[in-house]
Amino acid sequence: DQLSTPETLRAAVQADKEALAIDLPDLKADHDFTLPTKGGNGCDITWVSGSAAIVLEGSKAKITRPSAEEADLEVTLTATIAMGSVSDTKEFSVTVLKEMDDVSVVDKAMEKISIPNQDDIRDNIFLPSEIEVEGTEKKARVEWASSNKNVITDTASADGKKAAGIVARPEPGQPDVMVTLQATVTLGSISKKAQAITVTVKAKKKQEKTTSYLFAHFTGTEGRQTDEQIYFATSEDGSQWMDMTANGSPALSSAIGEKGVRDPYLIRSHNGDKLYAAINAFAEKWVENSLVDAGFKTYICDKTKVSFPWTMIDKITPRPDASVEKILREDGVEGLESVITTKNTYVAPFVNAEECEYLVIEDAFPNGRPKLEKGGFIFTGRKTVDKVEKMKVCTCLNPLHSCLAIFGCILGYQKISEEMKDVELKKLIETVGYREGLPVVTNPGILDPKEFIDKVINVRFPNPFMPDTPQRIATDTSQKLAIRFGETIKAYQASYDKDVKDLKMIPFVFAGWLRYLMGIDDAGRTYELSPDPQLDTVSTYVSNLKLGGSADGETLKPILENDKIFGVNLYDAGMAEMVVGYLNEMIAGVGAVRATLKKYVL
Repeated sequence: DQLSTPETLRAAVQADKEALAIDLPDLKADHDFTLPTKGGNGCDITWVSGSAAIVLEGSKAKITRPSAEEADLEVTLTATIAMGSVSDTKEFSVTVLKEMDDVSVVDKAMEKISIPNQDDIRDNIFLPSEIEVEGTEKKARVEWASSNKNVITDTASADGKKAAGIVARPEPGQPDVMVTLQATVTLGSISKKAQAITVTVKAKKKQEKTTSYLFAHFTGTEGRQTDEQIYFATSEDGSQWMDMTANGSPALSSAIGEKGVRDPYLIRSHNGDKLYAAINAFAEKWVENSLVDAGFKTYICDKTKVSFPWTMIDKITPRPDASVEKILREDGVEGLESVITTKNTYVAPFVNAEECEYLVIEDAFPNGRPKLEKGGFIFTGRKTVDKVEKMKVCTCLNPLHSCLAIFGCILGYQKISEEMKDVELKKLIETVGYREGLPVVTNPGILDPKEFIDKVINVRFPNPFMPDTPQRIATDTSQKLAIRFGETIKAYQASYDKDVKDLKMIPFVFAGWLRYLMGIDDAGRTYELSPDPQLDTVSTYVSNLKLGGSADGETLKPILENDKIFGVNLYDAGMAEMVVGYLNEMIAGVGAVRATLKKYVL
């Protein structure tokens, strides 16, 4: 086999060896970490530790730190990169940091003593009673002293109901008050005073009486692009709501990407950078308009004080569904009435959503953090967060969703969970996920891609309490195909031991999308296409297609060679002819899509 010659195997091993790295800052370890077990070119990677200070269990590296009286320990980790009969090794020297002594913990804890916006205190402030220092289980005790306890308390109340840091602002018309706060940090026999902090407590301002509630919401149908914008409504009693715009237009909309701002609470890729860009932009304008001191922008940009970690959350959350409401009512739950606006939009007092499956966070917290990993949160490096995102979006979930969206619309399904009872459709996503995607998946090391797909196919998609629709997911498909399928094609093209010709179901899905654009289901009935910014353009290339007719490859060429849609030029990838062939079988007549699925999927 030309793809398995000694030369290609050696090239793959060499490429994966050069790219191999351990996601550990400066190769210094004060906590357990993960090791990659698969190279980007498909090589298997195994590891051997030169010391019991790092014990390896699969991809997990568990450390035992030297005591505070000992020195840091250098440990050699040896990776073997192998493909077929060819292998090579690469060594890494990892420093296992010794435990911190009490003096070091106190010093580190003192560095974390700060009070944000100290020149503009308008609410209670957080005065921690203990500080946990990153890299140790030890906690330093903190005692506070306030120069004016009537303005800022420095101890908790005897009954424990009020913490230290309760602020009593001067009444309107009175002058601002300056208060000095002194922290003493103690661990064992070590006790040190931190630098005193002087804060300014601002006097209250006269407030006009509030008259209304503000409600930010989406529309309820999710069937149109405008439904994925933000709308504002107001209410005087919290029950009857009136839209703030007379013509019912959204208050916040998007003109980029998928042109939607739906689910703004969901965490997006590289969101830490995006959040920083937004906060920094505000800070610049606030400084420019003298709303804050110039030091505020400096504070925002100081990575030793403020960080903007990348995060990735994976949670499917469709709008509240009537079927779930019915179940709740039958169980005796009351008060489920929806809040109706004059635009016939609503918010329900319940939500049907998945259990939060995965929350992966870049471990970049200069001021420390709670041990949220005890609650299932996953903390890791920035590169690994990015890999988890790519694993989900390019292989393990989003492509499978798009498969079901396209064929679900054509076959007349109204719920994703119902599609999972369809033998052909279930087999289709299993083939796309396991057989075609998994061999080139971006493996983050902290989550197993196969186990991820297992749960998506066997637990998450079939969940009847997640009444998501193929019509919603089919929205903006022209913007999704490149990332959801194109990245897999590119990985096959770049691989030393993979052949693009082995991809059969991805071009099958592309053909299904062209069939979907006809707006005619497999029974010959018309349906409304979901919103898509490219709809007018792409629909022209299938406008002449009819059931019982045939597809002309030349007519379809402008869309098949569009790498912006598919991620690659399908002619260059050798897939165009296959797509046209599948499409011709799908438009042969009524029931042809089902017949084509049975022929190629099973």
